[in-house]
Amino acid sequence: FKQEFADVLMNIIGDTFVPIPIRLAAIDAFRRTPCTETREYFLETFREDYVDIEIRLASYLQVMRCPNLSFIRKIFHALRNERMNQAATFVWSHLNNLGQSSLPSR
Repeated sequence: FKQEFADVLMNIIGDTFVPIPIRLAAIDAFRRTPCTETREYFLETFREDYVDIEIRLASYLQVMRCPNLSFIRKIFHALRNERMNQAATFVWSHLNNLGQSSLPSR
């Protein structure tokens, strides 16, 4: 994990002038990095209601790669104030599916 590389990717993710598919690819580039290094960043990106919905949902999925109770609570509290129905519906559906899965870690 190189912080300089992560910083470049995070700048791409946050740049609204960069096309969404490229921003999503930048988020996906973190899939093999340690969760502890980026989880807080992706949680904050998910919480920001001005961020494009696709970026927010991809950020949520990054947080959920290795969730803990603290982050689940933070997501729950973010949903209580969520103004975008699409985000709330996606997260509730995802959490419900995880709860019913025989392998929730997948």
